Amino acid sequence: MRDVLAALVAAALAACARPEPPPPLTGRAPATPPPTVAWRGRDVALTGLPAIATDGSSIVTAHRDSDGGRGNPNLTLVERDRGDRVVRRLEVITATEVDELPAAEIARRFDAAAAWLDERHAAAHLVAMDALELHPGTDEAPPTATGGGGALLRWVPSELELVLGPASRVLRSTPPSWLVADRPMCPGCTEVCHNDAFLGGGYLDRDRRAALVVVSYRGSDTCWEPGSEVHVIAW
Repeated sequence: MRDVLAALVAAALAACARPEPPPPLTGRAPATPPPTVAWRGRDVALTGLPAIATDGSSIVTAHRDSDGGRGNPNLTLVERDRGDRVVRRLEVITATEVDELPAAEIARRFDAAAAWLDERHAAAHLVAMDALELHPGTDEAPPTATGGGGALLRWVPSELELVLGPASRVLRSTPPSWLVADRPMCPGCTEVCHNDAFLGGGYLDRDRRAALVVVSYRGSDTCWEPGSEVHVIAW
């Protein structure tokens, strides 16, 4: 009996000394607020975009065309991978549809857009990117965008420089596809419409080694500027 009691005591002591097992892995990233989209007062309301997947694999952005002199709101949601390739795209509403669609259909479109963002957030655990502060260009220097930690983004067609610190710099030649091609002023016109491109802003996620470059355009009354486009740079 004494030997049995001793064995039981030893087993109890060993159990007390054994460390607790780690909690089971859920495979989920820490919760972050999802991006939102809504139609309010004949305009598009967005929060949390652009946003990058927690693993850095893709970035979701909101694209709006300029719509020339009419200036109607419009929205397309776009997801790009780290190579700047479009992998998903949802056209929510065009500038022409804003004037043509009944209110119920517009509401349905934005409900679908909200569901699309919720699905992408659930799948990729999207995190809002940090906006860089834009400094307009002058006659002596092109525009730049800066952020915390000494980040500086500079882009002129078609050369990009991203400074991340004293010993960290990304230099890239950007492709011709970043620029809008010249085109006739009108069908059958011989005059050419040309839109100069310039840096219109930027976004950065240092931890995931990715940035967005906003390419904007100049226009005139006879040669309207296209909407700004965003492109992914990863390193």
